[in-house]
Amino acid sequence: MQAHTKKAVDVIQSIVDVISDIDQIMVAIASSVEEQTSVTNEISSNISMTADNARQLNTKIKSNIEAVRQVASTIDATASESAVIQKDVRNTTRGVEEVLNYVSLANESVKDSASRIEEIQTRADELAALAEDLKKAIHIFRV
Repeated sequence: MQAHTKKAVDVIQSIVDVISDIDQIMVAIASSVEEQTSVTNEISSNISMTADNARQLNTKIKSNIEAVRQVASTIDATASESAVIQKDVRNTTRGVEEVLNYVSLANESVKDSASRIEEIQTRADELAALAEDLKKAIHIFRV
C-alpha cells in the first residue's frame, strides 16, 4: 500500500509539475498577448495618424489643383488679351505707317511749294526790277 501511495503521490506530483508548466506557458502567452496588444495599439495609432495625414495631404492637393486651374485660366485670359493687343499693335502700326506716308507726301509737297515760292520770288524780283526800269523810262516823258 505504501508503494501505491508513493506511486499516487508521484503521479500527483507529475500532474502538479505539468500544471505548473502549463501555468508558466499561460503567463508567457498572457505576456505575449499583452505585448502584441500594445504593438497592435501602436500600429493602429500610426495607421490613424497616417490616415489623417493622407486626408490633409488630399485636401492640400485639391487646393493646389484648384490654384493650378486658376493659374491656367489666367494664362488663357492673358493669351487672349495678348492676341487682342497684338492685333491692336498691328492696326496701330498700319495707321502710323499711313500717317508717315501722308507726312512724307506733305513734306514733298512743301518742298515743291518752297521751290515754286523761290521761283516766284525770283520772278517777282525780276518784275520789280523791270517795273523800276519802266518807271525811269516813263519819268523821262513827264512834263
